Amino acid sequence: MGEMIPLVVLLILLVAIFIYKNMYDIPHGWNWIIERRGKFHRIAKPTIRFIWFHPYIDRIRAKLPITEQRLDITDFEAFTKDKVFIDVKAFVLYKILDAEVVAYEAPKYEPRIVGMVKGSIRTLFGEMLLDEVLAKKGKFGGMIKSEIEEKAKGIGIEIRAVGGVEITPPEDVREAIDKRAAAKLEKDAKIHKAQADLETARIHAQVHNIHAESSAHAIQKINEVNETGDKQMPLNYILGEKYLDTLKKFSNSENSKFVVYPADLQNSMKGFMGLRAIDPNLKDENDKEGKS
Repeated sequence: MGEMIPLVVLLILLVAIFIYKNMYDIPHGWNWIIERRGKFHRIAKPTIRFIWFHPYIDRIRAKLPITEQRLDITDFEAFTKDKVFIDVKAFVLYKILDAEVVAYEAPKYEPRIVGMVKGSIRTLFGEMLLDEVLAKKGKFGGMIKSEIEEKAKGIGIEIRAVGGVEITPPEDVREAIDKRAAAKLEKDAKIHKAQADLETARIHAQVHNIHAESSAHAIQKINEVNETGDKQMPLNYILGEKYLDTLKKFSNSENSKFVVYPADLQNSMKGFMGLRAIDPNLKDENDKEGKS
């Protein structure tokens, strides 16, 4: 009986080692694909799983993350419809929806995703001129996603987003684009200036028309009270009034020292004479001067 104890202990130890070697703690967010005799057996999910592992019975086919993953796509070349080669970068957010399908249909799924993105970008760019590519730069993420999401579902993967699409034309092309942009800005500035000058001229014309209408209205009113018989009197009156206004402005100027009135001021101002309705005293004073 005593001889059996070491054997039992050894047996227990071997069983413990066997169990320890075949018990796996699957990390959260991962699925393991377990095969039995070369065929799919089950999907082992997180929590401690007791897996009988024997080279002729069970084996781990694949360990797959089922949380959202990011895949950066490094620089690669694409060319536009007008044969301009450009460097492109992007990233993809994806998630494994069906671990079994991925394990058997696309065990190297990340290169497959990269190939889908590159192929989609090259197809899109190849149908556009460089100007169109640059103009739609911010829209390519959604366009690429729409292009590849059905293909990705076919291998058990969901494409969440495609972003960070960076487009870098060759240096000589960038210089040409910069020069063209500067020329466009200069052209736009000239157009805006011309439009501003045109608007200013239109306003000046409106003001001129308003002044002309005001002068015509004033002449009409003066003619209604004109008793001198002089047809030039209304015009002389308006010119004289403006002349006095101008002299008054000169007199009030800080820079003016004195103002000289012309000797023929009376003739220039004769429109004021005889306009009784505006200032009757003017005619009375004139009559007195004539009598004296």
